[in-house]
Amino acid sequence: MLTSRNLGSVLNLWVNYASIAAPLVQPAVVYNKNEVVVSFQVDQKLVGFHPLIIELLLGVIKSNVKSLTAKNFDLNGVSVSFSAPAYAERYERLLECPVCFNQPLDQIRFDAALLDLPLTMTNPAGEQLATHQCEKALMETGATKALSNEIKSILTLLMAKSPTVEQLASSFNMSERTLRRRLSEEGTSFRQLLQEVRFDAAKHHLLYTDKYIEQISFDLGYNETSNFRSAFKSWSGLSPKQWRIENRR
Repeated sequence: MLTSRNLGSVLNLWVNYASIAAPLVQPAVVYNKNEVVVSFQVDQKLVGFHPLIIELLLGVIKSNVKSLTAKNFDLNGVSVSFSAPAYAERYERLLECPVCFNQPLDQIRFDAALLDLPLTMTNPAGEQLATHQCEKALMETGATKALSNEIKSILTLLMAKSPTVEQLASSFNMSERTLRRRLSEEGTSFRQLLQEVRFDAAKHHLLYTDKYIEQISFDLGYNETSNFRSAFKSWSGLSPKQWRIENRR
């Protein structure tokens, strides 16, 4: 996505390949003459986390578009399918647009002209390579949806909240013992998946943002920055600061 031509290309990539990175949240797009409407369908396995996932998704979209385009992403409106929480006024303040609760769908609306916003890191060759890699990944994962892939999707979405193995087992209507056994049969474990998700997210934050190490640690669900530093060094052989310096050259 980072190397796409414009925001429209990013949206197309997301819709076409969402099943790879986040199979439990599926976007759908309606292109009107002057406005684009993007709806989000959250898998029933995540019903207990639904409001939280939509909140995180809205925040990520708003901040990531600004990061990718160096322009503010002005939304025309947001609709969500759940009731207004006690802190409902923060929605409009943070999203900078009208927000309606208890609606049939979770969706955002914005001017179609924003699709032409160019990305700051656009690279045609990089975009072509990314599309090819997505197609390859789609073919490799298309036959079956492994439990481990779905667990990684949930962990990615809810990383800052650090969902427990017990909560995940409940989401899949199985016991913790069964979930651990199923993951073992796939050659992995809850701990390993959590480490993989955190490592990938940490590298993304270090490479593409200027967030402080302390903020990255918090975003990844760590209570202590020292624990994050120690974990990252065990994964990469370098401290987060050293890794950022080495890979930004």
